Amino acid sequence: MKIQSLKYFFIAAVVVGVVACKDDDDKKDGPEGKNKTALNDFAYSNNAEVDMGQLANTKGTSAGVKAFAQMMVMDHQKAQNDLDTIADNRNIDLASDLKTMDKATRDSIDKFTSARFDSAYIKSQIVAHTRTKNMFTAFRDSSTDASLKAYVNRYLPKVQQHLQKADSIFTVIRNAPK
Repeated sequence: MKIQSLKYFFIAAVVVGVVACKDDDDKKDGPEGKNKTALNDFAYSNNAEVDMGQLANTKGTSAGVKAFAQMMVMDHQKAQNDLDTIADNRNIDLASDLKTMDKATRDSIDKFTSARFDSAYIKSQIVAHTRTKNMFTAFRDSSTDASLKAYVNRYLPKVQQHLQKADSIFTVIRNAPK
């Protein structure tokens, strides 16, 4: 019993130590570290939307899904180009790949065909744009970085528009005769 308690105590101590070190790293990086993280998070989001849009352009079956996918590719490439300019001005290299979570979503959706693909893609877009909307809103409300806030203020309405469009496409798909 004592050995079991000691084991849990040491595990708890390691966890607390790791969390404490993480907090120290955040303080050391300061606002610029947080801004670099935000830049990369925004880039990951754009990369995922472009990648998923290209997939949906190939595999989508409904005209609404294909049009939405084309809009995702165009709008998120433009957003990424603007983000690249901000990063270049700060000598920051941005992520050019997908997060593991986005790769897993893509791989999962890629297994579907026809109407099932369309539905899975649009559902993933609702989740992704909700996540991005929340990320942008939190950043806008907490950041003091003028150029990143301007980026967020420019693209947040677009993200909200994408979310509304995905919701409406999902309603059409859900109500379509089977």
